[in-house]
Amino acid sequence: MINRFRSAGMYPSLDAPVFSQHGGAVGNNFQLAMTGTGGTIYYTMDGSDPRTPADPVVVAPPVTLLSGNAPKTVHVPVNATDQFFDGSGTAWNLAGFNDSSWTSSFGGVGYESGSGYQSFISIDVLSQMRNLETSCLIRIPFTPGVGVLDGKSSATLRMQYDDGYVAYLNGVEIDRQNFQGTPDGDSSADSQHSDGQAVVYQSVDISDHLGSIHEGQENILAIHGMNVSSSSSDFLINAELQVGNAPVGGGNGGGISDSAIEYTSAIPISSNTPVRARIRDGAGTWSALTEANFFPTTDALVISEIMYQPGPVTPAEFDAGFDDPSDFEFLEIFNAGDSAIDLNGVTRESHSTTRVQTLRLFSPVSVPWLSRM
Repeated sequence: MINRFRSAGMYPSLDAPVFSQHGGAVGNNFQLAMTGTGGTIYYTMDGSDPRTPADPVVVAPPVTLLSGNAPKTVHVPVNATDQFFDGSGTAWNLAGFNDSSWTSSFGGVGYESGSGYQSFISIDVLSQMRNLETSCLIRIPFTPGVGVLDGKSSATLRMQYDDGYVAYLNGVEIDRQNFQGTPDGDSSADSQHSDGQAVVYQSVDISDHLGSIHEGQENILAIHGMNVSSSSSDFLINAELQVGNAPVGGGNGGGISDSAIEYTSAIPISSNTPVRARIRDGAGTWSALTEANFFPTTDALVISEIMYQPGPVTPAEFDAGFDDPSDFEFLEIFNAGDSAIDLNGVTRESHSTTRVQTLRLFSPVSVPWLSRM
């Protein structure tokens, strides 16, 4: 996935630096090492980014090659092989197939015997499918203009479906949902796709098939729609196809921030420290960010008292609103050292976990920890 983003110019070409330990508790003498290739590592220890902001990346909106209202032809097969090939032997999912006997119209395909899908259906196949068939073949032709695909790096199939489908682009399968095996005219979906989900376009990345779209000539998006059962009360199939532009501008720019430090050797961590690091090459290209928080441990922090399963609530405590003995459970922690201990990141783990965010503990004061165990 990262390589796909890189090829689209949406992710840096440099790998991010790697920490010898990616955050968490560390010993008092811990030293953080960083490794990376392709440039110089810069880091900060104050929570800021070692890179100054770059110009924004501009991504143009996708181009719709065919919409849900596109013209299409539809056929409900009455047996396993019905209309899968025409008289010349051309397959139904290829350009050039003779579909002159098929129903021709625009918009969504399906039926609704109750209520719910009516507004999504323009081509009604109730009489052909309900209590009879589970498969429906749909051909959607489109002809992109020459140059439409220039600079495009992604393609997306968007589907409304109840209950399953196999989709083809110029005869090559590009996606399937809720069906396994070899489809034929008697195929049905393996499982249901709920009505609420069916009406929402589901996006599928088909960028690997972007090169299969031909400019200046007819292409065919073919959908073999399937219902889970012929007795189903409804059925819906519709499709859209979009292609995307490569981002322009911005991205890897940005200078070295004033707080950035060039990494030359391992860094001692002596207090709670956020570390953020990037690699920058000679051309000014930055890697993605590596960041982690480090919390040095100390032997001076001790649990000095535990109250667990106290006795019954007294009448006075009950009258004060404390009706559960567990209200009186606590841990008391104590700083046995001579200097303050920063408790940021310290946790107590049991069947629930408590994390201290900002407390600093000074000697010789003990602090009750009132969270329930």
